[in-house]
Amino acid sequence: MFAYVDSSHRPRLTLDYNEHKLTQGKALFIAAFNYWEDADKLQWSQKLERLHERSLRSERVHKNTAHMTLNFHPQDKLSDRDMKLIAARYLKDIGFADQPALVYRHLDAGHPHLHIVASNIRHDGTRISNDLRSPYHLKQVCQQLEKIHHLTPVRELTPEAQHLRQAPRQHIQRLQYGQGATRTGIENVLHHVLDRYAYTSIGHLNAILSRYNVMADRGSEQSKLYQHRGLYYRMLDDEGKRIGAPIKASAFDSRPALDYLEKKFEINQVQLQKKDHQLRITANLEWHLLKQKEGDPLEKLVNNLQREGILVVRDVPRSRQTQSQDGHGFYYIDFEKSTIYRDTDLGERYTALSIFQRTKLDKTLEELVHKQQLHLTHHKESSILQDSDPLKKLHLWIKLVPQHDQLTRTLQKEQVLKHHKRHHHTIMHDL
Repeated sequence: MFAYVDSSHRPRLTLDYNEHKLTQGKALFIAAFNYWEDADKLQWSQKLERLHERSLRSERVHKNTAHMTLNFHPQDKLSDRDMKLIAARYLKDIGFADQPALVYRHLDAGHPHLHIVASNIRHDGTRISNDLRSPYHLKQVCQQLEKIHHLTPVRELTPEAQHLRQAPRQHIQRLQYGQGATRTGIENVLHHVLDRYAYTSIGHLNAILSRYNVMADRGSEQSKLYQHRGLYYRMLDDEGKRIGAPIKASAFDSRPALDYLEKKFEINQVQLQKKDHQLRITANLEWHLLKQKEGDPLEKLVNNLQREGILVVRDVPRSRQTQSQDGHGFYYIDFEKSTIYRDTDLGERYTALSIFQRTKLDKTLEELVHKQQLHLTHHKESSILQDSDPLKKLHLWIKLVPQHDQLTRTLQKEQVLKHHKRHHHTIMHDL
């Protein structure tokens, strides 16, 4: 059995999805909990009115409706009554026992499954916490229901039904501080990332976590947290800056602490050493570097690689202690192979320093600074550019890249505009 919970701010939209299946003969309406009428007597308007009435009790809550799916193994033979009992126990275990809820058995897939539409808002106007719907807790609830109702455990799903576990992971979105429960949001991201990707350090892990505005943070080397092998998880804003209070790894149900991660590092090392995994990234890098012209923005290379399913992360959020450990450079995330490589893992030709030098972007950036077309944000940065050590300049080059990319886009737009004006002038002259 596998459960998934989504949220919506429009009860009517969620209800209509299931009612449409009902009219098509692709679903059965099998239960209504905490409604004023029995299920077989409820009209569409009464179903919606109850949900809408609850949503009005708290205008501050944006997502006021839960849309849940319970998926079962194709070999599980379940009657409508069985599904109704399972739905009732499931709702109780996630804190929805007193909520208005509608249960639909869907018939449009090769495995038995049901959908539940329920209100997130209690009678007193408070919102039900997301914590009881964390992936870890949902897994525990499902395992308990498997025992009670003699269902096929998730680990025994047939290959044909494996998508039941994988599909919901696609719904993970970049977190925004203040929009939802922080702990639950971070735990959803960790559930999506930790077992899916191959990473071998905190820096590797943060490369993919930063995509969702999350980071793992051990604190400074002098801190008690670091010395006692502690670990925080925290949210980032869209600029990669820390925001909000950190949460200890031990506070999450799945306990993704340092001991757990270090075991993952060892296991993942084998996968990352596979030559075909590395070759897919290096071959794409070589091909697109050949097409990169002098003066081209770095985002051209980044976008070309992203079309191949390879993400370049340029500036990974780091724990305060990790400058010497992680330095400044690139991480390459291959979504096809679910691997994460530090640029130095792939060899000298593919480091950030080498990319800047091979594309001559290093010279271009420095020339534009001297022409005052790119601007330094601190007076100390001018002395960095005068240093003969390119490694010391690398972080500054990476910092200047967004300015250069923006400048290039502006110049390209101006060139296009001039071309159109010349073309228009030629046509008018011919006329």
